[in-house]
Amino acid sequence: MKKLLMVLTKSRLDCVSINLEMQVKHGDLQTFDKVVFLLNDVSDRHMAYVDRFIADHPEVSFDKVLGNGVRPQGIAKMQNDCIERYPGYLYFKTDEDVFPGAGWVDKLEAAYLAHKDDDDLG
Repeated sequence: MKKLLMVLTKSRLDCVSINLEMQVKHGDLQTFDKVVFLLNDVSDRHMAYVDRFIADHPEVSFDKVLGNGVRPQGIAKMQNDCIERYPGYLYFKTDEDVFPGAGWVDKLEAAYLAHKDDDDLG
């Protein structure tokens, strides 16, 4: 099963940098087949950071979806655009101010697999 991580970010460059560096440190980022930045009307400085991060991690396949800064409709549109662009993945998402611990991907994937055939999952 292919896994995709969406990383939503807007203005908290300090937070998104911690989020990403934690995922690199714990080896979780590299477990994804695709990492997509949901860039919600980010500044030029913020975009430059994302571009440097992508360049510094050639072992990871990245993409970017640009948003207009509107909440919540703009966020939902970016997420939907990402899903349309990459159908058939198991989707994970973090916001810029989420700091995932080591092994978070495996825990969520295990929970999904344990319940994927439940009738109440749509």
